[in-house]
Amino acid sequence: MDREPKASSVQQDDPSTIPIVVIGLVGALLVLLMVIVLETLYYAAQRQEEYRKMVAPPAEELSHLRADQQERLNSYRWVDQAKGVVAIPIERAMELETRSLNAAAGGRER
Repeated sequence: MDREPKASSVQQDDPSTIPIVVIGLVGALLVLLMVIVLETLYYAAQRQEEYRKMVAPPAEELSHLRADQQERLNSYRWVDQAKGVVAIPIERAMELETRSLNAAAGGRER
């Protein structure tokens, strides 16, 4: 008795190429689509951030803070009147410090 398997029960050793090609193409298209979407999102966020940093007006609170800081840097005021501590404008403080350093350096060289 010769036992030969029927044609319907024969296993194929080679995979079918059509499903593999279709899956590969669909996968490649999905990856390409994801790259395009991510690039679009990235450039949109980049444009928004550039606008916020360069074009958009600063917040009102920030403007007030900067004005207050400039006022403190460029004015005379008492820090502690009881101890005699005074704040002077930054430009004047730099001039005085430069004179002090030049005097100290000149005294050492002699």
